Amino acid sequence: MVFTASTHLKFFPINPFILSNLVHFSTFILLGSVVAQTSPGKLPVFHHAMILMTMILMETQINGDPTDVKRARRMLSNRESARRSRRRKQEQMNEFDTQAGQLRGEHSTLLSRLSDMNHKCDAAAVDNRILRADIETLRTKIMILTKFMNPTDQRVERANLLPEQVNREGMQNQFATNPNLYETLLHWNHKH
Repeated sequence: MVFTASTHLKFFPINPFILSNLVHFSTFILLGSVVAQTSPGKLPVFHHAMILMTMILMETQINGDPTDVKRARRMLSNRESARRSRRRKQEQMNEFDTQAGQLRGEHSTLLSRLSDMNHKCDAAAVDNRILRADIETLRTKIMILTKFMNPTDQRVERANLLPEQVNREGMQNQFATNPNLYETLLHWNHKH
């Protein structure tokens, strides 16, 4: 809860010396402490606890009790240390939020790249299967063409055939290699 020094002092009885020096003394003691806002012609706005500590410190200095002065200074020091610690933690949280935003952006980018790579990998696998099928088709065509182009392979295959298959295929091959032979045979049959 935030109070101005003038409204806060209504609730605490304080001697006139302390009241007249409150603003100057608290500014000196709490230099660098949390000041929410300062408007022209108004007292600065301090945290409630800081005003209390300042008043305790001033009262103890007037009364002159050294243990109270030390205790008040220690309390002020602890409050200031806690405030600095909270500020550091807030700065760290802001940094972490910034880093988290950057990491979310990188994560999104990496996910989209992974998705693209998966699509490319799937497309490459399909292309690979198509190319392998094309290779097998070409190998089969080459084997067929090699059989027709290389007569030694045909002789080897004929050696593995049964005798009746050899005679029939031998005749077919003779007609296939010499088309005029059939015409000659027909012509020869007509003469005799």
